[in-house]
Amino acid sequence: MVIRKRYIHILQSVKNTDFIKILTGMRRSGKSTILLQFIEILKKENPKGKFIYINFDDKLNNNLKDSKALENYIDNFIKKNAGKKIFLFLDEIQDVGGFDVLILGYFQNKNINIFLTGSNSKLLSSQLSSKFTGRDLQINVLPFSFAEFCEYYPEESDLTALFQRYRKVGGLPNFFSIKDENLLEHSANNLIETILIKDLLPFYKIKNVMLLKKILTFAYENIGCEFSSENIKTYLKNNPPYSNIAAKTIDSYLSYLCDAYLIYKVQRIDLKGMNILKTLYSCYATDLLLRNSWINKDETYNYGKQLENIVFFELKRRFNKVNIGYASNVSNGERKSLQIDFFCQNRVGKFYFQVCENITNEETLNREINALKKVKDGRKILLNNSGVNKNIDEIEIIDIKKWLLDIP
Repeated sequence: MVIRKRYIHILQSVKNTDFIKILTGMRRSGKSTILLQFIEILKKENPKGKFIYINFDDKLNNNLKDSKALENYIDNFIKKNAGKKIFLFLDEIQDVGGFDVLILGYFQNKNINIFLTGSNSKLLSSQLSSKFTGRDLQINVLPFSFAEFCEYYPEESDLTALFQRYRKVGGLPNFFSIKDENLLEHSANNLIETILIKDLLPFYKIKNVMLLKKILTFAYENIGCEFSSENIKTYLKNNPPYSNIAAKTIDSYLSYLCDAYLIYKVQRIDLKGMNILKTLYSCYATDLLLRNSWINKDETYNYGKQLENIVFFELKRRFNKVNIGYASNVSNGERKSLQIDFFCQNRVGKFYFQVCENITNEETLNREINALKKVKDGRKILLNNSGVNKNIDEIEIIDIKKWLLDIP
């Protein structure tokens, strides 16, 4: 079993704070496993402490999805362990109706340390934030990174083969052991259906499920491409009976898919004024296996954008915010624009990333480098899958596998 060190470290750093600690993320991304790993650590540190762990995905706990039944269960546990430190772990809490009021009650008891997981970001934020006024601390859990994937296969030493497998099976550990490709695709699509049914339909009262699926298909087919709700509207015109769907409805449905962590939306930022540009945006798939299975493609489809997808989520692990860099100016009466695949910033400084599958062609290499040369400040990095590691002027050219394993 791979210890998700990054998330364990974060939980360790906040375990004694006066917050409700919440692991959020897509179903099957590993939240439950992280929670169980952390519980074992806490038990060693607190031998006299008492622990409650309830997974609401487990059918044996269906009776506890009623908030009153859950309250009675927890209250009885507290009475039996009066005066002792209690650690409360509730997994997939959004399945419990009225959970916010229940948690608020236990939050008042300073002898109870509360940890939750959930698979719908908006539901958790809206219900908890309104009650706790900033007392909830959310930790976003992503699928396995490439470094964690390599750790899962310690006997494998061929990084190129491992990376190819990572691109194929994605980062959801439940799927790693499935060898049959048809079963793998079927299981991936089943997970998406489960997410739509359990994490979206009940909470947003979605009536047009097929429209939701069409928008997900568009987003998955166009990962890394700039678009807007108007582009999706044009796409839907060719898919009756969706020819008259309002842009506002499309925006809402797209946000629902983000809430369930099936996709992540990335906005453009003006590299000069550092303002967010709201007209266009891009989306990336949280897991490439889910994306490729849903649109019935394999890992060779649109290689370059899939590589971008991997880089985006690694940047999400390393930086608080990730944007697409954009700048425009007028020269000799002609408007020229500059776009950088990803722009990130932290206390160290600014970082600019270009991503290219193959830079063995000199023309391709020069095109990617020239874009970075137009940037006047910060660290400039060109990531590639050609095995190239060198510097040209102030630009670092790094092989993607090396960069993914170089944990900062």
